[in-house]
Amino acid sequence: MFGVCANENTSFKDTLSVYKVNSAGEFTEKIFETVNHPTLIQRIKRKLGLCNYADDILMNEGLADIAAWLATRYDYMGVGTSATGPSTVTYHDLVAPAFTRVAVSTSIETTYTTDDTVVFTGVFTAASSTSLYEAGIFKDVTTSVTDVMLCRQTFAAYPVIATESFGIIWKVICSRG
Repeated sequence: MFGVCANENTSFKDTLSVYKVNSAGEFTEKIFETVNHPTLIQRIKRKLGLCNYADDILMNEGLADIAAWLATRYDYMGVGTSATGPSTVTYHDLVAPAFTRVAVSTSIETTYTTDDTVVFTGVFTAASSTSLYEAGIFKDVTTSVTDVMLCRQTFAAYPVIATESFGIIWKVICSRG
C-alpha cells in the first residue's frame, strides 16, 4: 500500500464595519472598520485619537468549529490523471477523474490551536494501470448540482497498477489569515 500525505493550509479573515443608521434604516456613514494589519502610521494616529479602527481576532473555538463542520460536510475523495496546475479555483471536479470516489474517514487534530485541523483519510484500489497527478475532496460521491469540491492538489506522477491499493491522508488546517 502506498500512502500520500497532503497538507492544505487554509486561513480565514473577518472584517467589521460600523455605520450610522438613519431613521429609514439606511446605513449612511461609516464610523470605522477592521484594519487587519495596521501600519505604524495607523497605529500612531489611533493612539493620538486621529483615527479609529476595530481590532480583530478569530477565536480558537471558532477555528475548531469550522474544522469540525468540514469534517462532517465533506465525505469523499477522488483521484485523477490530469497534471493541470491547481491555479483555477472555480473547478467543480477533478480535471480528469480516474476512479470512483471513495468515502473518507475523518478525525480532528491540533496543528496551531486546539482542534484546528481536519484529517481526511481515503483508501483506493486502482481500477486500471495509470499515472495519477491530482486529488480532490468532495461533498458528494458523484458530480452533481449539489456537489462541492473543497480542495484540489496536483503532484508528480504516481503510477498505479490495476488492483493496487494506496492511501491518502489529507490535512486541512483552519488558521488565521
